[in-house]
Amino acid sequence: MPEGAPHDKSVLETVFPEIRDKLKDVRPVYTAYFHSDDWQSPGKNTTVDEVFKLLKMENIVTHEGLEQVSPAMVVDVEPDLIIADSIESIVENPALSGLHMVSDTAHIPHHIFVMKEGYSFYVADPGFRDTVAAFAAFAYPDTFPLAGAMVDDHGEGHDEGEREEGGHDHGDGHSHSHSHSHSP
Repeated sequence: MPEGAPHDKSVLETVFPEIRDKLKDVRPVYTAYFHSDDWQSPGKNTTVDEVFKLLKMENIVTHEGLEQVSPAMVVDVEPDLIIADSIESIVENPALSGLHMVSDTAHIPHHIFVMKEGYSFYVADPGFRDTVAAFAAFAYPDTFPLAGAMVDDHGEGHDEGEREEGGHDHGDGHSHSHSHSHSP
């Protein structure tokens, strides 16, 4: 099933009970975006969107299924976390130069999850479970420390300590407004 294809909820509900249990009291804190070089991004009612929901994230893409998104929208929304094939596909892309995580390179390892070889958001793919587990560890390294070993060398994981009540502070006054809080 492609990343942008309609999802099978029963798979996500039964395959990841440990993730669901550990995050059951967490309200959505992060915004997330799945980047592709052709700007096709999975929106609502896709496997990626369901993974974001499982991990208590809000997909910045609001259309149904897989459609092209505007680079300007991505920059305007400034997602907390980006899934990409490489860090370079984000930081070397002139259309994304306005992202805070691109201009302040200290944030790159904590905000860009790299899809290493073998990772996949295709439910039928053997790498699907590892991909979701590694992305969970990337986003919540304190909650999923054992899975952290699966995170790509270029993606160190998102620092849960950066999260603050009501927003995500980047340390320079740039903050995302979130009305949600994190309570593991």
